[in-house]
Amino acid sequence: MGDSKKRKASPEDVKLTPLEPESESKEPCFAHLDTFPPDQRDWLQLTADVNLEANTGVKVPVHASQLVQWSRVLGGCITAVVSPAQLKDYKLRLPVDIPDAVLTDMLRPLYASLAADELGKLVDTRSDRTFEVLRAAHKYDFNRLLESMEKLAVSSVSANCSSSSAAYRAQALEAIQWVAIAQELDLKLLTAKCEEVS
Repeated sequence: MGDSKKRKASPEDVKLTPLEPESESKEPCFAHLDTFPPDQRDWLQLTADVNLEANTGVKVPVHASQLVQWSRVLGGCITAVVSPAQLKDYKLRLPVDIPDAVLTDMLRPLYASLAADELGKLVDTRSDRTFEVLRAAHKYDFNRLLESMEKLAVSSVSANCSSSSAAYRAQALEAIQWVAIAQELDLKLLTAKCEEVS
């Protein structure tokens, strides 16, 4: 990106593309355009080639009304993001200025996905980033974490609670605790479920 100056999305950037017909097999968007204020909708309604050259070297076409697609693009480029404090740094890499509230909403499924992925990796790699990601995720309203994280805690992690390594068992139980916090579940109930599985 040769231009060091941040530019705003303008009418010249707008390339309207018809929405694809709804399909039952398609994953639904987590948000709709009408949930955003009019000033944010203007930006969301355009279809643009978002220049992610700084991260990927290619231009990725993104349908602005499909925030789930956005989260996948973002997820492929900034998988190291674990804290809202890094939003400012990431925004500098985008060719257009995105309102903070919109970018945060776009990142919500990414944070949820990261948290779930990192918890899953804990089973194999005992990743130190798991708790960091979960702490970041806990700062948001992650309804989508509820079912997937509980399944991970009860199956993937709890299956290893009977590990011969006391340290690993303690780490797994700590992961379960963070899942419980993220889900606002009763920790004793969740731990009891894990004990049953193991």
